[in-house]
Parts: sequence; structure tokens; C-alpha cells
Amino acid sequence: MNRRPRRAITIPHHWSIKNILHAGVAAKLQRHVELVGIADEERIADLIALVARLGLEPMDWLAMPKHEDTRAMQKLRHLQKAVAFERMRFSTERILQRSTRGRRTRLQRLASWLIRPVARSPWGAAWQASLAQERWDRTIPTSGLGEARGDARFATNPVDFREDGLGKEAELLRLPVVTTVPSWDNLSSKGVLFTRFHRTAVWSAVMQQEVLRLLPGVTPAEVPVVGMTRFQAYREPLPNGWDREKFLLSLGLDPAKKTIQLANTATSSFPDQPTVAQHLAEAIQSGELQDAQLLVRGHPHDEPSLYAPMASWPNVAVWPLPGMEGYGTQTAPPPDDLVRLAATLRAVDVCVNSASTIALDAAACDVPIVSIAYDGERDLDAYQSVRSFYQYTHQKPLMESGAAPLCESREALIAAIREALDHPERRRAERQQLAEAAGPPDTVQRLADVRLESVSNPEEFRRAS
Repeated sequence: MNRRPRRAITIPHHWSIKNILHAGVAAKLQRHVELVGIADEERIADLIALVARLGLEPMDWLAMPKHEDTRAMQKLRHLQKAVAFERMRFSTERILQRSTRGRRTRLQRLASWLIRPVARSPWGAAWQASLAQERWDRTIPTSGLGEARGDARFATNPVDFREDGLGKEAELLRLPVVTTVPSWDNLSSKGVLFTRFHRTAVWSAVMQQEVLRLLPGVTPAEVPVVGMTRFQAYREPLPNGWDREKFLLSLGLDPAKKTIQLANTATSSFPDQPTVAQHLAEAIQSGELQDAQLLVRGHPHDEPSLYAPMASWPNVAVWPLPGMEGYGTQTAPPPDDLVRLAATLRAVDVCVNSASTIALDAAACDVPIVSIAYDGERDLDAYQSVRSFYQYTHQKPLMESGAAPLCESREALIAAIREALDHPERRRAERQQLAEAAGPPDTVQRLADVRLESVSNPEEFRRAS
């Protein structure tokens, strides 16, 4: 009996677990190949348990290689990113340089200002190419994977420098490398792709264009548009026990009332979220929002304890509560993570958020979207304010779609929520347009097909790339 090909796949963070394991991509791949996982050593035990609970075939696991990230390499990556983003005129970088969120030092901001004329000149492309080559030359290839190396590599976070050594090793061995950009903001804010991968799967046509601009010479065929893998969960029926009534009752909420979801972003990015949550809860208590209730849904980078006191208020539920299993970014999310997200979006009547990816999920489920664009009780300048989020490069499809009103005050927020609850049919066409712009249907199968393309005939795949 012939053994199936072995393929090493990186699972470096929380989002990779959701996009590959929870969404069903790994299950489709395991029909054709034997997967070997590469993850942070401290997370492997949780991943082994999660694979079993998801009903996947057992996987061998290797620890993500550890290496010291030198100051020289950090400076090189920062310079490479600055040159590339200045050439592309990404608005995200311009905003972050003037915002405390960006954590740019004065020296870094000065350097960006000085390099801008050259980066945008006819010599900018050559400079960008030379920096990419220098990064390649300085990167030490990973060794010691042995039999796990297989005939191809699946990478799930190409902007994570920890995967650079794995990518270089694969290139030197002429192993096809198929990668996936895990989120819509990565290409315009997180960093520059380490190499020209054999395939770089992206969510949307917008992201495809970003890759083509960042890596001159890459063809559209090398950057397939596959959509968001978790969208698949919204097209399938919910399992027994997850219907709207049971789901809301499990949270202590009333199925007869309209439900407002406040979908949080990371607290470090938007520290005024707890104040906005309190504004919504107070509006419900005072009757400004009648026959309504609030579900505060935390972000993995959020701090649940900031909202825990609100959980005792009437008509308010907080998820998760502090200490809940599988919550956060350092553990493996529970097997029902995507089912819970799908059940949440099917149960709520409006999704309130601050420039979060959840707006795309809400659009896919035809849930009215309301965007927060004020800073609680504070009056911040344009670059420090949450308002600047909506000027980020990756936010342009949302803003251009008109699918969500931008609320720059408490009063505007309450009014927009009232309208969404009373007239959910408004902006429906715009939500559909936004969902379509986020990527095509059948996302899980599309991504699995891209990855399996390297399995049937690796040598032909290498030549074609």
C-alpha cells in the first residue's frame, strides 16, 4: 500500500488554527496527504487535543524553530517595509507613523520621511529588490526537519518572520511552498512577504492586487483569490442545539428582544471600547433603545475583565467571561469556535464594531453593520482617534461600499442602531456588495485545491511557477 505524501504545515498563531483547522481545510487536505504540523512548542499539547476533538486524523507535530532575532535583521525588515509601503503609498503606514498605536520611534518616522522621495522615484523598485535580496541572503535556513520535510510546504502566515527560515530551506531544496495571507490588513500593515512563493492565496481581488504590486514579476495565476475560509460556516446549517432561541437563552438573553452585538477589537488598539459598551448598556436601561439587549463579544486580544462588571446588568451579556477555556491568543480555540461565531451572527439583529473584520462576516450573514468612529468620553486628534482606522488601506472596500454608517458620536451611534433595528432591509444591497468583494464562495474547497495543486505533480508545479 502506497503511503500518502507528507506535507508540513505551519500553524504559528491563533488565526491559523481558525483558518485551517476549524474551517475544515485540514480535513480536506487529509483526504490526500498526511499533514505534519509546525507550531510553537508551548501550544502543541493544546493542538494535539484540538485535532482529536475536531475528529481530524492524528498529526505529528514539530516545534517552530527558535532563533534569535537580531537588531540588524529587525532594522532590515523595517527598512524593507518602509520602502515598499512608501512605493505603494499605503495610507496605513502614513497614519501609524503619526499615531501612538504605531509604536514608531522618532528616528523611524524621520527615516521614513527621508526615504520617501527615493522610494517613490524611478530607483525605488531597484532599492526594494535589493532589500529583498539582502533579507534573503541574511536569513538562515531551517534545518533538522528530516522526514517531515516532505515534497511541499504549506505556510499559513507569510508576514511572520519566524517562517522565513522555513521558506528559505524549502526554496533551497526546491520544494513548492504554498502560502495563505491570513487577514485583510496583513499586506498593507504587517510586513513584506519574504519571498515569491509558488502560490500566495488571498481573500479578495484587492489583496491580489496588493501582492502583485509588492512583488513585481508575480503573475495573477500565482495569487489565487480563494475568499475567507470561515465564510463556509455561514453557508451551512447550524448543528443541533445552536438555534437562535437556545443560543440566546444560553447567554441569559431573551429571544423575544432585538439583540445588539458589540464585536470588540483589541483593547490596545481601541482602549475606549469599554466606555462605548457602557454607552450602549445605558441606552438600553434608559429606554433610548427599546425592547433591545446587548451582547458584548470579546476579541482574542481583548481583556474580558474590563467588561465583566456589566454582565450583571439587565439585558446585557458578556462573552467570554474571564478565565473561559480556549479564549485568548495563547491557547487553541475550542472546536465549536466557528460554530459559535456563526450562531452569534444568525442570532443578532445588528453588529456594532470598530473597523473590525467582523464587518465582513456580518455582511456575509446580511446583518446590519454600524461602525464606531468616536472615542468614548475623550476628544482625540485625527491620528490618535479610532476615526483614523477607517483611513487604513484595507478599509477602503468597506468605506466605498456604503454598507455601514460611520458614527462619530454617542448620539449618532444610538440613532444608527435604531435605524438598523427598525429597518434591517436598508443597505442590504451594499452589504451584499461588500460580502462579494471579500471573496468568492466555496472558500474551503478553493484553498484546499490550491494547496493540493502542489501534491499531484510537484515537479510540474515547480516548473509552472
